[in-house]
Amino acid sequence: MDHLFEESRIIDWKTLDRMPLDDGRAMPSSDELGLSKCLAARRLCDFLTDHYGVRERSASWLQGLIRREIQCTTACWPGGALLQDFQPNDVSTPIHRSWVDWWAFLAPDGSLHWESLDGQPTYVMLVPVFRRPQSEETAKAYYAGHECLRALSDLPGRLADVARLGPEQAAAVLTRFLLEGRGQRDSYWNVEHTPVRHGE
Repeated sequence: MDHLFEESRIIDWKTLDRMPLDDGRAMPSSDELGLSKCLAARRLCDFLTDHYGVRERSASWLQGLIRREIQCTTACWPGGALLQDFQPNDVSTPIHRSWVDWWAFLAPDGSLHWESLDGQPTYVMLVPVFRRPQSEETAKAYYAGHECLRALSDLPGRLADVARLGPEQAAAVLTRFLLEGRGQRDSYWNVEHTPVRHGE
């Protein structure tokens, strides 16, 4: 089965922690969020927009992400987070799949502090990137991600265990729980979809 979470989109959080931030842009800040979370959010938006070749959108993605996190942290599960509502609604993104690319950022050492509800580190962060946000499919993807993390966090330490898996195993586990969370056939999620190439 073609994984919804492909190995190339299973990322060790340390990769982002090493990204330089000394490019002349102002540091992100918020009275409601801590500096470490704001910097993590910037690295995440830089990483994703670089990947899709739309780095000029990083600032708007970051603004949307910080605005969403101020409302309530998306790290709502013990060890897990599901990012939401950070892409502008009126702009299309050249993703690989037909309507959503699933990313997972793993921090097996607990180095990702996303200001979780329980105050504990985040080990697995799921990030759906949509071709066009707020489509009719967006809510279905968020629901599936929610159920995936809920199921994986039912047992203490389970998300930390997932974070310690290699990319291939982590992709398989997350794909399985995402599909079970939605309760739909694999074909519904376009797992057979031929990736769209853009400048590779």
